[in-house]
Amino acid sequence: MLFAKALACTGDWHERNVTGEINAIEELAQRTDLTRRHVRQVFPFASRSPQITAAILTARQRPNLAVKQILDSVLMGWRQQAAD
Repeated sequence: MLFAKALACTGDWHERNVTGEINAIEELAQRTDLTRRHVRQVFPFASRSPQITAAILTARQRPNLAVKQILDSVLMGWRQQAAD
């Protein structure tokens, strides 16, 4: 459940980063009342595709999908992530 909650939060974090509402991990941590460490660990998930997030949150992801694969894929574009 914690992983699902973290994924859900990162969509909002991504939007706040893109719009310039937040400019640093420290600022995000302060505004969300989370530790910098937690934000640093979870923030990379903000760049994953919405389709992957939806699949994970609704348990439609590949059964062998690992957190490392998700983190590795955030360097790709959203279309590449969906194809991977």
